[in-house]
Amino acid sequence: MNKYLVRGYAVDYGRLIKAKKIELVLLKYLKTKKNRLSDKKIIDIGCGSGHIAAYFSECNSVWAVDVADQVSPEVRQKINFIKIEKDLSQFFDGGFDIAILNHVLAHTEDKLKLLMEVNRLLKNNGICYVANPNKYYPIEPYYRIPFLHYLPQRLFLKLAKYLGRNKENVYLISHPSLKKLAGVAKFSVTDCTVNVINESEKFSSEYRIPFGIKLPEVVSIISPTNIYILKKSG
Repeated sequence: MNKYLVRGYAVDYGRLIKAKKIELVLLKYLKTKKNRLSDKKIIDIGCGSGHIAAYFSECNSVWAVDVADQVSPEVRQKINFIKIEKDLSQFFDGGFDIAILNHVLAHTEDKLKLLMEVNRLLKNNGICYVANPNKYYPIEPYYRIPFLHYLPQRLFLKLAKYLGRNKENVYLISHPSLKKLAGVAKFSVTDCTVNVINESEKFSSEYRIPFGIKLPEVVSIISPTNIYILKKSG
């Protein structure tokens, strides 16, 4: 099987805030009054520095996986890290309650294959948290060249490399296209994007809307980042 997970941009700053944001989104979806997610089997796919996995490991059984070992020394002893070579075939079917794909799909060329694999790993009614940069937003977060990513994929990567920005390839996808792929992979999709923006203080979101303005759902189409909960649906 061809490799479909690639290295990613591992960072270690702001990871605790990000982990709490993910947890709050999951808790709201699960409609629980608990202030911590607990007693779940979780797989953090494309775990990067490992800080998010370490946070969830405090109250859950967590496996952190990536194709490159970029785990920070400060959390290495706190997580179960597994370096994978090509795919997730070493994990059993239906072994996890929750999967986390935090800014991983942008580094994944075959997104459908990965989503189908995540579906396989989840228990019945298991869920997957997805955060993903939106192709329709004018400035993508990796090369930061306005509108360049609107070009065809090969030309986009070639020009980014020519301009000295392409340290590794990214494969951006739009909000409608990602929702469609998730459906093909047999997930039901809950779009949390606008809810997180509208309640930014509650979710520790970096996107703040002034004057108490509440944005409509259609904003998901052009939001910088889209956030979803995918539920295994058969």
